[in-house]
Amino acid sequence: MPLPPALAAKLAKRGIIKEPEPEPAAPTEEEIIAEDYDDTPQQTAIAYTPVESHSIDPYMGYIGCPNKWNVYHECTPMCREHWKEGKQINSEYDRRRLKMLIKYPLPSHWKEVLDQGLGRYYYWNTETDRVSWLPPGHPRCQVSRSAATLRKEMAAEMKKNRQGITEEDVEMTPMDEDEDKDMDDGKSDRSDASDDELSQREKRDSERQDRRRDRDRDRERGRDRRGRKRAHAEELDPMDPASYGECGRGTWASGLPQRNEARTGADVTASGPLFQMRPYPSPGAVLRANAQAASIGPKKS
Repeated sequence: MPLPPALAAKLAKRGIIKEPEPEPAAPTEEEIIAEDYDDTPQQTAIAYTPVESHSIDPYMGYIGCPNKWNVYHECTPMCREHWKEGKQINSEYDRRRLKMLIKYPLPSHWKEVLDQGLGRYYYWNTETDRVSWLPPGHPRCQVSRSAATLRKEMAAEMKKNRQGITEEDVEMTPMDEDEDKDMDDGKSDRSDASDDELSQREKRDSERQDRRRDRDRDRERGRDRRGRKRAHAEELDPMDPASYGECGRGTWASGLPQRNEARTGADVTASGPLFQMRPYPSPGAVLRANAQAASIGPKKS
């Protein structure tokens, strides 16, 4: 903690402490109004140590990545940082691999290649550039193109499609130019339409909307197009026996005398206890009704 100025002066006067040396005055900076950039010395370039670049083949992928078999996977520096050098070969897998190679030896144009990402070997045909996870003599061997080859073909196809689309967009035939010109002329013609036509069109639209609104209102109120009120199917006439009894709902022809029906005065619509109480027709009336029905018979065409 620094001493107070008065105490420090007394102690320095007695020789107990040394007097502090005065600090040199800082040079005053002059404000520069204008500067001549022609005489400005060029700054020397600083030499940086080049960073070692780890380039990854976009088709082959990183050597330790286990996802190289996926044709849609593209290795990034994250694959190098995460997977490092890949997996170690399992001793049990190595024993079974050697036993399989003894049983199914490789031809001269086939080579065994280690996939460090998966920690297992695959087999490569140097003549056809095809690969397989099993030796070619194995019964379950399936030879196919490598993921790197498929990835390269897909990239070339995508590049070709992009170039084709760009060329189609850039190149324009004279017919297309004429169509664009006609479209521009049509726009100008539509913009020159008179106010009267626009007002008439708006008037027709408003009238159409009014008619539609009135029709919907009439439908909600229960009126049809001819102005008559529609009878609701769920409403029953209070005089209809179906409204207060167990009989079925009648129609306009219900209760009218039929041509071959005996006139006995019995209520044919009665049911339940009323059915037992109704009068029976006389035998003569039944015979006359049957004879009349037989004499009429079906009409012959």
